[in-house]
Formats: sequence, structure tokens, C-alpha cells
Amino acid sequence: MKRRLAGAPQDVSTAGHALYAKRNIAVHEGGTRVEQQDALEAIRAMKRLLDYLELKGG
Repeated sequence: MKRRLAGAPQDVSTAGHALYAKRNIAVHEGGTRVEQQDALEAIRAMKRLLDYLELKGG
């Protein structure tokens, strides 16, 4: 994810980093059902963001 954000527009990069951080907190420091749901939502959003970057890049 981080490598893919290197050339992205600033707003896209900021969003990607925020989602990545949310996912890391939910997965590594969480464990409750709410935090697990946060991780799933962040992962889905990161996938959309990566799909967007692929579409724009090529």
C-alpha cells in the first residue's frame, strides 16, 4: 500500500495512510468486534483506493 501511494495525489495519499493506520490499530492493538469491523472496513476502502490508483495509472 505505501509503495503504491508514493506517486498519488496528496489527498489520495493522505486517505491511504489514514486507512492503513486505522487497519493496523484495529488488527494489532484491537481485538473487539467493533475494532475487527473497523479493520475490515479499512481494508475494503484501501482496496478501492488501490483500484482507483491502478485505473489512473494505467
